[in-house]
Amino acid sequence: FRISSTASLVAWIASHVGLAIPLAYLGLSYWALVVAYMAEAFILAAIYFFIARDYLVSPRFDIQSYRDIRRQSLGYSLAGISSFTAKYIDNVIVARLIGTAELGIYSRAYYLIAMPANLFGDLNKSVVFPLLSKVHHDKARLRTAQLKGYALAAALALPTSAFLCCFAKELVLTVLGQKWMDAVAPIIVFSAVIYFRVGYRVCAAVTLATGQSYRTASMQIIYMALVASLAFFSAPYGVNAVAFAVSGAIATSFF
Repeated sequence: FRISSTASLVAWIASHVGLAIPLAYLGLSYWALVVAYMAEAFILAAIYFFIARDYLVSPRFDIQSYRDIRRQSLGYSLAGISSFTAKYIDNVIVARLIGTAELGIYSRAYYLIAMPANLFGDLNKSVVFPLLSKVHHDKARLRTAQLKGYALAAALALPTSAFLCCFAKELVLTVLGQKWMDAVAPIIVFSAVIYFRVGYRVCAAVTLATGQSYRTASMQIIYMALVASLAFFSAPYGVNAVAFAVSGAIATSFF
């Protein structure tokens, strides 16, 4: 996890601080961010390639290996596609049905609240998932690990939720500025479901570690459908209504 975190940090600093800021200063506008995101991916890939250079083998296709992993890989692919779609479908709906200005408010509020869950998700992917995979045949240890994961999620998420609910206005003024005060209400709404966002990652790690890729995919597809439908039907009532609807989808997906 330390190597992964350090590599991500180095790639981000090199691309955004070392590249995006100078390009923006030179007048490239939003293209500075586009170049930075692409550069970050290439830099991170280069770092991982260098670290794992002694373990790399020449790529070749093996039909037996393909048959062994085909079924599981399809489930993981479906889960990944559904998760990616669910992550951005509400933004598309807000932009199309409400407006791009409202999308800015909604997306900033969502981004600020998603950070704790994303950090925990990275920890799950880098550390927890590999450890659970090693003991996936021991149901007792998996159950204990899952319950401890929920407890840790509560210890991290509930105080964060309380803090953000109480100081959402101050957070917006400090991070975004006076012109973004309309984001206060969505932040309060999203902050109420931080625990469900983090706790869901615990369940996902367990299902993936036990090889239940299609169960994970079905969970993600249901979540995607909930986000899309609730966001669509709540969009005529404004950004705050969409925030309530998507928060409901997040809480429902946890249960």
